[in-house]
Amino acid sequence: MILLAAAAATPKSSTFLTVVILGLVFIALVLAGQSIYWYFRGQTDNEEQRVRRRLGLDTAQQQEEEALSSLLREQAADSMLESLGKMGEAMAQTLKGADDPRTVSQLVVTMIGLSGIVVALLIPFLGLKALIVGGPLAYLPYMLVKRKAAKRSVALLFQMPDALDLMGRAMQAGTGLSETFKLVSEETKDPLGVEFGQVYDELRFGRDWRIALEDLVNRFPEVFELRLFVSSMLLQRETGGNMIETVGRLSKLIRIRHGFDAKVKAMTSEARASGLVLAGMPVAVLVLVMLANFEYLTPMWRTGAGQTAMVYCAGSYGMGIFLMRTMSRVDA
Repeated sequence: MILLAAAAATPKSSTFLTVVILGLVFIALVLAGQSIYWYFRGQTDNEEQRVRRRLGLDTAQQQEEEALSSLLREQAADSMLESLGKMGEAMAQTLKGADDPRTVSQLVVTMIGLSGIVVALLIPFLGLKALIVGGPLAYLPYMLVKRKAAKRSVALLFQMPDALDLMGRAMQAGTGLSETFKLVSEETKDPLGVEFGQVYDELRFGRDWRIALEDLVNRFPEVFELRLFVSSMLLQRETGGNMIETVGRLSKLIRIRHGFDAKVKAMTSEARASGLVLAGMPVAVLVLVMLANFEYLTPMWRTGAGQTAMVYCAGSYGMGIFLMRTMSRVDA
């Protein structure tokens, strides 16, 4: 009702604007609803599959069918992925790293739906400037997926030393290398257990060692230690050597790097805290002014100059946060 009233108050093309707003809202709601449905449907299916595997309710044949269907689904063609080229491949790898059941097409639908809803809600107040505000918000779902993938990368990195020690002890007891992946998948939680379990399933169906391990690395490109582990394993398989000793040295090296990373975070804590304070001050001041005198800020969204200033401030604020995060980041 608010959107219709605002559109009716516009002197020019009020009927056309009303139709455009209703159309954008309808399309955005349909796309957003579809994306939310498939997301929760995929999460439920994944959780049920993990619980059944943990409880041993699935027979061996059912497990093989599920693993095979997972591989086939991974190789299935995605029209949006093919259309976007390298960008689509990057989005697909990010979704795999985040263990997100959505496809690239579904992620793009979510991005368009969110942006469409925001633009439709802001058009009556900002006009075409709503595109400047709603357009960048299309990146928000992908940013959340990247954030989830980054968290899984950090969790996987901290799980690696114990998993490598487990693999080394298992190989000392005479367990085959491929079976150690299964052992880690059963004894380790997500994400390392899930990822090693996928590698084991791929190897069971005859996939080449190099391809399976390279796909594992591609799902976590920021984890240098995982790349080092895969490179060492492939080199040992081709040239021979003591795999048990190699795994033990890698475990020790990763623990040393963990200690170094902790020292770096402690040394840069002041800079990161300053960045958080500086990033929060504009928002805090804005909230205080609105609580003290709300009418003082109304010209910011009621006048053209104020709307332009708001767009400029939002862009500058985002750029400032990006620069502060970049300056306070230290790559070991």
